[in-house]
Amino acid sequence: MKKIKIIFDNQIETLLDEDESNLEEYSKAISSLFISGNVNIIQTTNEHLLVRPSKILAVKVTEEPKHEEKRIEEIEDSVTD
Repeated sequence: MKKIKIIFDNQIETLLDEDESNLEEYSKAISSLFISGNVNIIQTTNEHLLVRPSKILAVKVTEEPKHEEKRIEEIEDSVTD
């Protein structure tokens, strides 16, 4: 799962995407937002965000563990305690 933080002048939008591609390929795809000066659509698994590239200061893409994996780790931790 990917976590995308889009940083604007006065706010941060956070999106989640269940895309399984590697982080480098995914980041390159996101960087295509900056090619056009027009409004672009960022489409993730569960939502769409329309953005104007000239208003974006930075984009941070990170790999997040799936919720299921986190839950299993939490269960394992509570069993060993």
